[in-house]
Amino acid sequence: MLYGKTVVITGVSAGIGARTAELAVSLGADVVGIDLNEPKVPSASFIKGNLSTPEGVLDVVQQLPKCFDALLNVAGISGTVGAEATLAVNFYGLRALSEAVAPSIREGGAIVNVASVAGYGWRANLERAKAMVGVPGFPDIKAVMQENGIPDEIGYPLSKELLILWTQKAAQQALFKDRGIRVNAVSPGPVETTILKEFRAVLGDKKVDSDITRVGRAATPSDIAPVILFLASDGARWINGANISNDGGLEASINAEVLDTGKIASRAPASGLDDVKAAVSAAAEAFPAWSKTGPGERRALLFKAADVLASKADEFAKIMIEETGGTAPWAGFNTMLAAGILREAASMTTQIQGEIIPSDKPGTLSMGVRQAAGVCLGIAPWNAPVILGTRAIAMALACGNTVILKASEACPGLHLLIGRSLVEAGFPDGVVNVLTNAPQDAAEIVEALIAAPEVRRVNFTGSTKVGRIIGELCGRHIKPALLELGGKAPFIVLDDADIEAAVNGAIFGAFANMGQICMSTERIIVDEKIADEFVEKLAARARKLPAGDPRGHVVLGSLVTQEAAAKMEELIADGVGKGAKLVAGGKREGSVVEATLLDHVKPGMRSFEEESFGPVKPIIRVKDEAEAIRIANESEYGLSSSVYSRDVQRAMAVAEQIQSGICHINGPTVHDEAQMPFGGVKNSGYGRFGGKAAINEFTDLRWITIEDPHQHYPF
Repeated sequence: MLYGKTVVITGVSAGIGARTAELAVSLGADVVGIDLNEPKVPSASFIKGNLSTPEGVLDVVQQLPKCFDALLNVAGISGTVGAEATLAVNFYGLRALSEAVAPSIREGGAIVNVASVAGYGWRANLERAKAMVGVPGFPDIKAVMQENGIPDEIGYPLSKELLILWTQKAAQQALFKDRGIRVNAVSPGPVETTILKEFRAVLGDKKVDSDITRVGRAATPSDIAPVILFLASDGARWINGANISNDGGLEASINAEVLDTGKIASRAPASGLDDVKAAVSAAAEAFPAWSKTGPGERRALLFKAADVLASKADEFAKIMIEETGGTAPWAGFNTMLAAGILREAASMTTQIQGEIIPSDKPGTLSMGVRQAAGVCLGIAPWNAPVILGTRAIAMALACGNTVILKASEACPGLHLLIGRSLVEAGFPDGVVNVLTNAPQDAAEIVEALIAAPEVRRVNFTGSTKVGRIIGELCGRHIKPALLELGGKAPFIVLDDADIEAAVNGAIFGAFANMGQICMSTERIIVDEKIADEFVEKLAARARKLPAGDPRGHVVLGSLVTQEAAAKMEELIADGVGKGAKLVAGGKREGSVVEATLLDHVKPGMRSFEEESFGPVKPIIRVKDEAEAIRIANESEYGLSSSVYSRDVQRAMAVAEQIQSGICHINGPTVHDEAQMPFGGVKNSGYGRFGGKAAINEFTDLRWITIEDPHQHYPF
């Protein structure tokens, strides 16, 4: 979330500042470091400066870039410049620097002030100390402390407490607020620095451990640097048009891992119930005005959002590769289709139509009128994250609803970037809100969102197991739900099929995004009369598909978790152990699994029954068309399907008998277009995304009459 941004960091020579600079560089940021001493880690540039004097601050300001994204004030912690100079930095230097550079920070940028042992010993002196926040210039620190009766031994923690007090005040100042600059403070408690050693020398270890180090150890720079950078990044939830950070410190961060390296891919807030209330309240307050916004204005904003989102294709690709292990082409396709979804939604703003209904009542005009439903909750998954995150809110917005996108725990960065794209496009405050949460809090957060009276519609894309829970919650609270759930898509190859065409369709449908798509081909059902030729050609193609690091030129990248890859091994072992033949693939390296085909799969094998959601695919041989249809329908799922035949009428007759919401003749099971009615039957869910069909899902149909006021009544 810092890739390509310019970040200014004070105090970079050692400790927290050095670690923050090092981590920022590794995340792709351009770092400008400020310190009296040369930094120990390389940065984009370095300014030698003294922030303890007005002349020093002015000199630093004159050397800074004309425009940058964030100022991270880590100076004034180590105490290596001397106690009085350190106090001057904390009392006045950092404040003066922040105010001086505010015009240089880009709109929507950030200032983060770091205060380590803030608060120790200040309570008895707080009221006298508060006055010091308003003391202008750089007065004599010792004199000001003596005038206010501040003991020397609490000068440092008090100086950091005043930095926090100033931060709270600055966050509301027009200088920062009017330009959307987020001003935050991090107070991590005691940190292993020179200052803490001085406390131990003066107060003794026992006093320090009981009153200061209350969690068993002091923090380290590696503990704190990620929190600082998170507050500086765009990695926060969007509520009421604002990028709002979480107050929970390290416990508030959730991590997505780059699976082939174990490195942290992103951090996002672990929202709590107060955040749910804030998001719901913001959306509810924005609804009356947004629902009355004309279709032309809604259309224009959606078109602009599509352009903004498309312009961030490289950023989406980078985050997707890191968060989910998807490949760059898959990320590009996601961004392209997501922009198309927004454009299709834009075209629907004038298609929300009612009807005049003939009435038997004399003098009565009777109408069916569609109106926006209210606050709509969209819960999106990680597997096609940009497409499905956008789809969860696009048509709801087009219909005049306000929205809350509950991001996936596996790809919070991607879903937050969708929110940022819409906010940048100009959607009014409160219309678009995005919440992220820690995995362990998901059930509580989702239940609170669904239970909120202001939320009137819920849509969920994900597993059938979780979809059942969502449906039950919506039923309990009498709320319509649109559910697009799991699949076990059959791919039927009849005996008169074009074998080359069928092989091409099966390869794409089975292995696109490593098989992690709800529409993925999950059962290749082939007539035994052509099975040998088909399997031979299919296996040859599958063996040639490159698998490996998603940052390289591969077709199959990383599965989303190591557990997902382990499941593939289990499916292979189960099938082979029960008589299936491994005809392609079968190898796993970390979270990367080769394109794998199991031939002669029978009932009782796991791959026959279970949705693999990965690149291990069963081939099921059948004796004729009737058995192919029977096998296709022997599943709890019914989302997508395919039929291959040279005889289109025959294929159409088969398609009519398959129990699925979608069926493609001579095309792969994986196919999506923004204007199409997309959804399943049976345990694959109910309701439809896409085009005019989605209007019904996000509006209320009301009956309104205009009657003769002098009509006759029987009594």
